[in-house]
Amino acid sequence: MKDPFFIFYDSRSGSTFLADLLIKYGPIAFPPETNFIPILLDSCAGEVVSDGNLTKWLELTYSDPKFSDWGIDEAEIIEAIRGGLPIDVRGFILLLCEIYKKKFFPESQLFGIKKNYIRHYRLLNEIFPESRFVTIIRDGRAVFNSKKKSVYSVTGRPFETSPIRAARAWAEEMKWTAEMMNHIPSLSFKIRYEDLVEEPEECTRKTLSFLGLEDSEFCSRARGYYVPGRYGKDLHKNVGDKPLTSRSTAWRETLTNEEIYMFERIAADSLLAEDYDLVCPSDKLLMKLKFYFKSISHILP
Repeated sequence: MKDPFFIFYDSRSGSTFLADLLIKYGPIAFPPETNFIPILLDSCAGEVVSDGNLTKWLELTYSDPKFSDWGIDEAEIIEAIRGGLPIDVRGFILLLCEIYKKKFFPESQLFGIKKNYIRHYRLLNEIFPESRFVTIIRDGRAVFNSKKKSVYSVTGRPFETSPIRAARAWAEEMKWTAEMMNHIPSLSFKIRYEDLVEEPEECTRKTLSFLGLEDSEFCSRARGYYVPGRYGKDLHKNVGDKPLTSRSTAWRETLTNEEIYMFERIAADSLLAEDYDLVCPSDKLLMKLKFYFKSISHILP
């Protein structure tokens, strides 16, 4: 099986919408989100799966409650791995992907994993050298606005209510995105949510091309991304619907002036670096000048 590709994102940035489009227009297998990969990477670095420790690897995999959303039983893994031990962590992860692919997307050519593993991108690049990495970004103020209104299934509370925490987290995501794009440029591809909702088919076509699929593979398919019931009926209720371009700027009307101001004070550099304009008049010119001089500092005497 080929190395999977990965979609990285900050929550509420349109990753589920993107995954849904990729499944609809490309021969791609996409399982629900899980956390088992970083669990294995953190717990079993350098180890191999053998007859003596297979139980440990299975326990670690199923310690992530979300892995059950893949619909794979332990017996299926044991049967698939029979006679194939020992294998390393790459082989074990690919085995699980292969089981899911054959079970739910037998005609697919590529396997995608959607989860924000961007902090693991260097390790993932080492383990899966043929993998490609797609990152979707969205105006951080729109991300915060969506997080305020969206209930996290684990806690039953909104994803985020503080513009300060939201700005710091979003700026950190942008830092990791920039680092990855610079470190492995030929294997990285960035999509803006705002472009995706404006031209969904064109952005999907470009993404599929980056993933190595021929343009002839671009065609409408009668399926989409599966969102498990654990996330509630409202969190991804618009997946599959025609995108509303008004969502891109809805934050201007719903966030308070104070929230916008605090977000921009903290994340101004990151916003400007991603071509998102500031709206707080008192800071706009100063921050633009600061960003400009920072960009040319290497040529100044």
